[in-house]
Amino acid sequence: MRKRLPLLVSIPHGGSLVPEGIAPLIISTLQEILRDGDLWADRLFDFQEEVLYIEKTEIPRLIVDLNRAMDDFGPDGIIKEKSLFGNPVWMVEPDPLMVDHLLATYYHPYHSVLLAAAKDPSMRLGMDCHTMWAKDPFGKNKEERPLICLSNLGDKEGNLRDEPLSAPRELLSDLQKAFESEFGEGSIELNTPFRGGEIIKTMRDGTLIPWVQLEVNRSLYEPKDKRNLSPFPRGKDLQKVKMLKEMIGKCLAKIDYEDPRYERVPVFASPSKRPRADD
Repeated sequence: MRKRLPLLVSIPHGGSLVPEGIAPLIISTLQEILRDGDLWADRLFDFQEEVLYIEKTEIPRLIVDLNRAMDDFGPDGIIKEKSLFGNPVWMVEPDPLMVDHLLATYYHPYHSVLLAAAKDPSMRLGMDCHTMWAKDPFGKNKEERPLICLSNLGDKEGNLRDEPLSAPRELLSDLQKAFESEFGEGSIELNTPFRGGEIIKTMRDGTLIPWVQLEVNRSLYEPKDKRNLSPFPRGKDLQKVKMLKEMIGKCLAKIDYEDPRYERVPVFASPSKRPRADD
């Protein structure tokens, strides 16, 4: 039996199931929920047999965003007001009791499980896994995004920017080389277009292992016709997802997770305003 990689994999945006109790309050269609979240991420990063621990959720990003700060109740915060397409999510704005219920049922348990799993003495790396649109969906940046984005809250070289890193630059650099060996030189960017979201920030502050945010470009697997997406990939789409998952798995297996350079050392940045959580 092959030895499992000492990884803790988080998939916070792969859910598409609207809880029965709140379904009558949700205006968003299934198509909006699928396109607003990380389409098929629960299958793409499903390394149940390859890593030590994996955590995912059924709740859609559009209803409870697990990658936002606990006090972020803005329009694009934990509880969304509108979808990426500008359409309202809720029939009526959730009252405080509903918000508390959603946080207690989905947000807090998810983060608590990650914090607990990271304490396993065999764990060496936490990886928060996402997918990203090929281009900025808001049209602010017209450039094509990289095939893969690896983030540690740093700059484009993985170095300290304006807050402590979630993972050493050496680890991010070695991951970049591993992914380039499968996806091609120049296809992997560090902290571009995303520097990392709330999960790796929270885990950086609450655990001792390094954390990296992984973003995979949807152009690698998403169907061209997006008018009638399914919650689960089928046929050729399923084959694409499986092949891409295998490529990602090969990249992760190239890393020597016992390398002492990867150990997290406390880094203190000069006081500054905490940047907005990305993704």
